[in-house]
Amino acid sequence: MRNYIQKLKKKFRNEYRQHTEAYKALCIIGVATLLIFNGVLFGKTISNSNYLYNFEPWIHIQDKPIDRGNPVLSDMVDGNVSRYFMVEQMRNGDIPLWNFSEKLGGPGVTNLLHFFHYPIRTIPWLLFGVPIGWTIEVLLKFILGGFFTYLFLKRLKVSHYIALAVSLGYIFSASNIAAHIDGFATVPLTAPIVFYFLERVFQDQNWKSTFGFMLSCVLLLTTRFISIIFFFGYWIILYALIRFLLLPRQQKPKVLLQLAIAGIFTIGIASVSLLPTAEYLFNETGINLEYRQNFGLRQNHVTGLLGLFFANYMGHPIREAVLWTKGSYYNLSIFIGTIPLFGAIVGGLWRAIKKRDFAILFFLGSSLFLLLEVYSLPFEKIEKLTSLLPIFSHNPAMYQKVVLQFMLTITGGLGLQYLFDQKLIMKKWKHKVTLGLQILFILGMTISAYYLLKQQSESVYLSGYFIQSVALATLGMLLIYLGMRKELLFKRVRSFCQAFINRKSFNDKNGFSRYVSLIGKLLVGVAILESLIHSAGWVPYSKPRFWLPETETTNFLEANIGPGRVVGIGSAAIPATIESYGIPTAAGRLSIPNAYKELLQNAWPGAYANHPTQSIIKTVDEIDMSHKVWDLIDVRYFVAPKEQTLDFLSEYDEDTFTIQRLSDSTIIERNSKNLHAFFVEDGIVFENDSDMASEYNKGSWDNGTHVMFNSQSYLLPGDTPKMDISTSEETNANAITNYYQDTNHISLNFETPTAGYVVISSNYYPGWNAKLNGDEVDIIPAYGFLKAIQVAEPGEYLLEMNYFPESLRLGLMISIVSVSLAAVLFFILIRKERAITNS
Repeated sequence: MRNYIQKLKKKFRNEYRQHTEAYKALCIIGVATLLIFNGVLFGKTISNSNYLYNFEPWIHIQDKPIDRGNPVLSDMVDGNVSRYFMVEQMRNGDIPLWNFSEKLGGPGVTNLLHFFHYPIRTIPWLLFGVPIGWTIEVLLKFILGGFFTYLFLKRLKVSHYIALAVSLGYIFSASNIAAHIDGFATVPLTAPIVFYFLERVFQDQNWKSTFGFMLSCVLLLTTRFISIIFFFGYWIILYALIRFLLLPRQQKPKVLLQLAIAGIFTIGIASVSLLPTAEYLFNETGINLEYRQNFGLRQNHVTGLLGLFFANYMGHPIREAVLWTKGSYYNLSIFIGTIPLFGAIVGGLWRAIKKRDFAILFFLGSSLFLLLEVYSLPFEKIEKLTSLLPIFSHNPAMYQKVVLQFMLTITGGLGLQYLFDQKLIMKKWKHKVTLGLQILFILGMTISAYYLLKQQSESVYLSGYFIQSVALATLGMLLIYLGMRKELLFKRVRSFCQAFINRKSFNDKNGFSRYVSLIGKLLVGVAILESLIHSAGWVPYSKPRFWLPETETTNFLEANIGPGRVVGIGSAAIPATIESYGIPTAAGRLSIPNAYKELLQNAWPGAYANHPTQSIIKTVDEIDMSHKVWDLIDVRYFVAPKEQTLDFLSEYDEDTFTIQRLSDSTIIERNSKNLHAFFVEDGIVFENDSDMASEYNKGSWDNGTHVMFNSQSYLLPGDTPKMDISTSEETNANAITNYYQDTNHISLNFETPTAGYVVISSNYYPGWNAKLNGDEVDIIPAYGFLKAIQVAEPGEYLLEMNYFPESLRLGLMISIVSVSLAAVLFFILIRKERAITNS
């Protein structure tokens, strides 16, 4: 045992000596991450979201532009937070493949295996639960993202300190810090791992690097945010393709084989998440992103450009941001620190003009392309190129902004390295031009920050941050200048010391090395300080026992909602936050079937009118709260702000609603019986959604007697596509009993004297299967968006529905086989390489 321990110590010492700089970089990145998320050092846990802790949970921010819904709280409904409940279910042995909340404001399905396939998330979450597991995951993502960005830059022959300084700027960029819970951070912090191993494949051309590349691709594909994954994926493929074409001819066959094997096994291993996700995206009920959030340089007046400059490079992406740019600044933030940014703008251009190597041409060219794409310059039609790519039609340019940050960072590292390598060879006029650009850079930041400060009467953030940001930027520019002139300046320092101090040590090479090392360390220090002051107050923390803020509203709804749903009125932030607590909502985010929108607009004309992917009822006068559509979609409660006046309820009978005045909201309960499901006798067919909605709005329509379909193939034999007025609700009103709804399961009993249809207030989505008294039956879409089945004969029945799509079953089988084959192949090829090396 002692000998074994000694061998391990020796191996570790040798490993450390060979990669001393890398281990030091890892430690510095780890310490910097803890400084940024310093609350964890004092026993706090990182919260689920900035939004819940920075703003009153249930109130819409009405002094902000609201033409596209709630600009602050809307993104919560993507399910980032509701996974808290799902983690607890998984820890108890239940895998909730179906989104338990059964939201009707989206496709209604979350591929949770896709979410939990990401090991950096899975392992800490399942081991420690939430919020501790969440905290560990966030810290790990930032450390790994920074470390592999550093390693990738080292592979591109960037020196230790420059690589470290620009890596720190990248990982603590505005979008990563502000959205540490989402794909906006997870994907860009994972992508550097892929770039690093891809470059290793081309440089080392061994199977160890190939399998590292394969596993890193699997990691990227399982980070959950599909759009950003694919955007990064396109650039990774382009990088690999150009890099491959530039290889010597004799090296191409082996590298092509390695890349092909890596690609095949990447797709195979990730199939368990890719196939259900593909079904989700390309199914007719998939995501519809037909909206844009363009707000670029072209849309600004000259004075607005000043605000845009500071807000993008040094500003806060949430606090006060809308006031600065009169738009959604969250789409625009590009802060990666002044050191990498200046290196990209100046050094990158110098290097591209003079050296013209592949790395700088690729990353600088990519940055310029993405700048045009993201910021909508006069060439904004170039966006059409990416809109032609799969799933990206009308995708917001902000999704590509995180790719731009990475491209700018690598360009900055390459550019700074070029500036520092020029030494005295660089012509004096180039030094003067570079110094002039540094001065312009600082002046631009100062003037724009001062302009913003003058425009706002109160701005605690700007007034405190203004001087610090400009001072650190100035210090960073000074260090870059010292790095460019280091040999000349060292000669003067040495002459001074020899003349006045008589220190001979300044004659040797160690003195110059120490001088260069000092500049590098100061660069890293400025990068960390800039990130610290820039992100101060951004990271929200939760109490150890309460990861989500405990509110009287959520406590009440969790205790009473049952299978019913909630709608927010009067600008209450529903479903933007409340669904995060696992409370089902009926007007959510993401795309909705057009049929549902048409029906909902009967009761609420403004539903999804301004923004096709989300909706909040802002004006109570717009809504018909007694409309039969609320019965159909199983709405039990309306939630309004606590200050909401209830005069609009005077037009309804007194016994229609029950009012609950809580400390943080007003809850209006519908007193009608929630059925959750209906047995009806008559099916009616409509050619389009508008006709269906028009017929539904007539006073003669009854949810308990009729159901609407969009195809005659869904009708029972003998049922005509026209309305049969002989059916009676009294026969069917109490047909449904014992309704039960769980994560992947719905069951109910019913008894009927006639044939007909069972309609369930649950989103229709492929992957569900149904059994009627143990016999499989088809699930058909009712009203274009709800589940229904045919009942051919009268009798007593037990209906059971379960969610387990064939795409998931197939993906699981492919992934198991691929992992097994990859493991076998890995050991065979590694042993073969070792044998060749030893011989």
